[in-house]
Amino acid sequence: MDTYKILDDLIALLDSHGVKIRMEALDESPGGLCRLHETNILFLDKNAGADHQLQVCANAILKLIDIGTVYLKPEVRQLLESFQNKAGETMRTTL
Repeated sequence: MDTYKILDDLIALLDSHGVKIRMEALDESPGGLCRLHETNILFLDKNAGADHQLQVCANAILKLIDIGTVYLKPEVRQLLESFQNKAGETMRTTL
């Protein structure tokens, strides 16, 4: 499964959980998740590469969604779990 298909699946998952996706030219900002009133909004830099957008989406999913409770294609689950493991390693080394 290529990066663009995985990115589409991640965006669809976020959308299905009520996250509004905004593709904007963000210049210096890497983008990310924010909450405005009761709405989660994910800003993605439309000029960034698919790998960067994928990382931003994965981080948002891991903050908002219990991936153990939703069906994910095996490739998508594997990617999210690898991000989850990296985040856990980072937390352990900084404590």
